[in-house]
Amino acid sequence: LERRERFADASMFAGQLSTTYARWGRFGPAERWQVRAEELAARSGDPNAVLDAALTRGGLESERGNLHEALEATRRGVEEAERIGNTLCSLVGHFMLGDQQLRLGRPADAIDALERSGELAAYCDAGTFAALSEAWVAAARAQAGEGEPDWEEFDRALRLARDNGDRLGEGEVHRQRATALAARPQPDWDAVLADLRTAVDIFERIEAEPYLARALRDMGMALEVAGRPEPAADALRRARALLQRMASPPRIATDRPPSVPAS
Repeated sequence: LERRERFADASMFAGQLSTTYARWGRFGPAERWQVRAEELAARSGDPNAVLDAALTRGGLESERGNLHEALEATRRGVEEAERIGNTLCSLVGHFMLGDQQLRLGRPADAIDALERSGELAAYCDAGTFAALSEAWVAAARAQAGEGEPDWEEFDRALRLARDNGDRLGEGEVHRQRATALAARPQPDWDAVLADLRTAVDIFERIEAEPYLARALRDMGMALEVAGRPEPAADALRRARALLQRMASPPRIATDRPPSVPAS
C-alpha cells in the first residue's frame, strides 16, 4: 500500500497492528507500528486517517495504563471526527473516552461519553456497540452510587459478544459486571468473583495480558475484602508478575480497581 502511495489505507492497517500488539501487552512493536501509522496518516493528508491514528494512539496509551495521555489522544480523534462528520469514529472514540474515564474513577464523566456512544450506535444501527455502551453505562451508574443498574444490559451485551465471537468484549463485560456487583451496599462476593474468574479465564485463553493483569488485580482485591487472604495474595502476585513481564508495572496499575465498600 505504501509503495502504491495509498498512505491512508496503509496507516489504518499499521494502526490495527499496533492495537493488536497492545492488547497482547507487546508494547514495543505496538509503539513502532503506532508511530508508523501516525507518519503515514500525516503523509496522506487525509483527516480520517489522522483522526484514526489519534484514536489508535489513545488505545495504545490506554492499554499501557497511561490514562491521561490516552484521554488526550482520544479526545483529539473524537473532536476531529465530529468536525468532519465521521460518525463511526466518533462512536468508537466516545466509547473509548467513557472506558478511560471509568478506569480513572470518574463515572459521571464516563456516563456522558458512553451515553453519546450509545446514541451514535443507535443512529448507525451498530447493535454490538449499543449493547456495550449500555452495559458500561450501567457499570458507571453503579460506581457513581446511582442505585441498582439494569442487569439485563450486561446479559444482552454478553449475548451479543458471544454471538459475534468477541472474546475480549465478553471478558470485559464480565469484569464490568463484577465492578457493578462490588459497588452494591452489600455485595455478593461469590457473584463478583464468579464474573472475575470468567474474565480471567477468557483473557488467559486469548493471551490479552493487559486485560488479564487488571482482572487478576481486581480479583485479588475482591478476595481480600471477602476475607480470603491466600487466594488474594496469589492473584495479586500473578498480576504483578504480568506487569513486570510487560515492563510497565506502574502504568497499568494506575487505573482504579472496582469500587469495594470498606469493611
